[in-house]
Amino acid sequence: MPIKYNGFSFQEHQKHGDELYAACRTLHSLFLDISKAYGKTSSIANLSNKAVKAADELRNQLDNLVCRENPERPDMEVSGCYYGKDR
Repeated sequence: MPIKYNGFSFQEHQKHGDELYAACRTLHSLFLDISKAYGKTSSIANLSNKAVKAADELRNQLDNLVCRENPERPDMEVSGCYYGKDR
């Protein structure tokens, strides 16, 4: 019998959204520093850019999930989990 997963609660989305937002900012800052130190076309800059894009895609996918899982909540509250209005 297949396992049924429940997904994140709304509070877990809020918590992980804050953490992921901070991680994305850190990865972007790291990419900029690496690009300045090693050049934008270096292999290490390309790798760090891939990490930034992967984290952004994860954030986007989780935002899609929280929206689908919480249709009863106001749009601003739901979209605030991963893309807060103060950001």
